[in-house]
Amino acid sequence: MTKKKINAKYQPPETSSSDTAHLVTKAVLSFVPGASDLFEYFVKPPLEKRLEKWREEVAQALIDLQENKGVKLDELRDNDLFISIISQATTIALRSHQKEKLEALKSAITSSIISSSIEDDVQLSFIRFIDELTPSHVNLLRFLIDNEEKIKAFTRGFRVILFIIMFFNEINPFIFLIRKTDDDW
Repeated sequence: MTKKKINAKYQPPETSSSDTAHLVTKAVLSFVPGASDLFEYFVKPPLEKRLEKWREEVAQALIDLQENKGVKLDELRDNDLFISIISQATTIALRSHQKEKLEALKSAITSSIISSSIEDDVQLSFIRFIDELTPSHVNLLRFLIDNEEKIKAFTRGFRVILFIIMFFNEINPFIFLIRKTDDDW
């Protein structure tokens, strides 16, 4: 029986050369009593650093929600949807160094807590979409959100222009009836 190949984007991040160097150094230092622990204390592998930084950022976002929105963090521990969202977001965060993507993931986590009216499947899909978006996509979406009113005003004006064009296209066949000569235009 053959193993199914897992889609690359769902695989955990691979260890880098610096992770391997860290592991080898730790193994060598394990022969010296206490040296391995001291080394581990001062030098963490890069993936662990990334995970720790992510955890700190998410923890701070949750604390902000608790202080500003009155969210009860103790209740989140038993919330299966929240656990699914945060675990999927963390997996994606470990695979990414891109600030925009990490901010979007953090926003999706906090939004999932505040917006309980959004269906579970939709919230989980948002996390997947963030994984697939590039920073340019995220920046474009942020631009559209930040400029929503300007865009609405522009499109309102654009709709008026479209209406006028459509109106003249509708009456265009009848214009020749009211034109006396080609010089009237």
